Amino acid sequence: MTDIVTATIGGRTFAGSGLYLDPADTVGGVLTAPIEGWGNPGTRGDVNPWPDRDGAWSDPAYYDGANYVLRGVLVVPSFARGALVRDQFVAALPMKVFKPLIVAEAELTRYAMVRVVGTPEVVWDGVETISVNVQFVATDHRRFAGTGPNDISGSGVAKLPITDGGLVIPPTTVADTNWSNNPSFEVDTSGWVGVGGALTRETASPPAWIVGTAWGRLTTGSGATRPGVLAASSTDQRVNLSPGDWAAVSMLMANDSGYTSQIGIRFYDSTNTRISESMSAPTNNTGGRVTHSAQAPAGTIYAQPVPYLYNGGTVIPSGVKLDFDAVKISAAATQSAAVAFAGDYFDGGSAPSGGYTFRYTSTAGKSTSEKVQLAGLTVPFAITATVTNNAVTVGSSGTGTPRVVVTIAAVNTHLTNPQITDDLGNRMTFNLVLTVGQFLVIDLDKKTILLNGTASRRTALRGSWINPRPGMTLTFNAEGFLSTNQATATVAWTDTWN
Repeated sequence: MTDIVTATIGGRTFAGSGLYLDPADTVGGVLTAPIEGWGNPGTRGDVNPWPDRDGAWSDPAYYDGANYVLRGVLVVPSFARGALVRDQFVAALPMKVFKPLIVAEAELTRYAMVRVVGTPEVVWDGVETISVNVQFVATDHRRFAGTGPNDISGSGVAKLPITDGGLVIPPTTVADTNWSNNPSFEVDTSGWVGVGGALTRETASPPAWIVGTAWGRLTTGSGATRPGVLAASSTDQRVNLSPGDWAAVSMLMANDSGYTSQIGIRFYDSTNTRISESMSAPTNNTGGRVTHSAQAPAGTIYAQPVPYLYNGGTVIPSGVKLDFDAVKISAAATQSAAVAFAGDYFDGGSAPSGGYTFRYTSTAGKSTSEKVQLAGLTVPFAITATVTNNAVTVGSSGTGTPRVVVTIAAVNTHLTNPQITDDLGNRMTFNLVLTVGQFLVIDLDKKTILLNGTASRRTALRGSWINPRPGMTLTFNAEGFLSTNQATATVAWTDTWN
């Protein structure tokens, strides 16, 4: 039995019921025989030795080009119809640029971005049959570096959300950030994990010193000399900083009578390997705020806090409790600034005060928090105005995850702490100032952040990486900009095909 194959080439469909040129067209070519070459292609990648030392580094590995062969027969009802089918088939073949090839055999559909290799054979066999033999090549899209004519499938430009007409809204300023993504256990214990004991969220009979309605409690098991509560992962309870910067942590702490407690600050490198840890002096804490600061050593990328129980190095028996709440994690260039930030506790649920409001950066109670100053306005208020579009939708037509690159440029004045946010509320803030002419290239696929396309600024990232996906919308914003600021965020993407 002859296989019936549906192939869409360059937007033209050759199917079991024919080649459809428009909705009223009901006759055409029937393509028979399966397409060849769907196996996995080989891979390529170079490993280069480091000069004058041991080890090597590798270039990115890519697939070799995959070769597909479309071989079969176009069956047509007449010579006149066949001439049209043949012309349309040849015209649909992608000769110089890559176009989608979509092939359906039985219930299996496959996709590839292809162009023709060699000379296609499209030959009349008789009055009602046309033999076709065409070879295509599909290259790995990730091999392109961005300079090729077909690497970028689409792009869009967003500007800052500047109001034109009506009331000109003064900019909001983020004065401070609490980098703890679960500072007061108002929802659950996510982002933390007990070591040497069990971590629980407590709400019954709250002590007077807690903030809100809940707090965290570590209850020891047996055999530990310094049980504590760690960040659950490398992205939890995390503050990014550079070597020489200061990290500071404060929290409310209370330990059982007869024991002491303390705060540790752990510093990690880019491989999530702990470099060092600094600890506060062990003290009998009864609910007061404990603050500890430490300077980041060489190689530091981020820091995380650890509240501990301690008993002079002796084993702590099971059932001993350490309560803690209202965690504030900060970083600054100087120790005094870091300590001042850490001592000013807030979370996204804090009541407005002193001209500031507070907000969670994403999920209430389970994300970092910001202290925001509104420049003299009381909300809510109403305006009649037009706002410059500060969003770009990634209009990828592929079936795979697109490669998305965002380029933020300071055009006519400096740009402070630019940020991009997706339509799920995930936000990436960059803790830096771009001067006129500078630009920041953020590759969401490779997870790189390059100043002027060359110098890494990954340590400037505040928040988690946004995962690219087809149809996502990215919005552009910054801190403290004037209405004359012409900064742009160019979002470019490359379609990918599974």
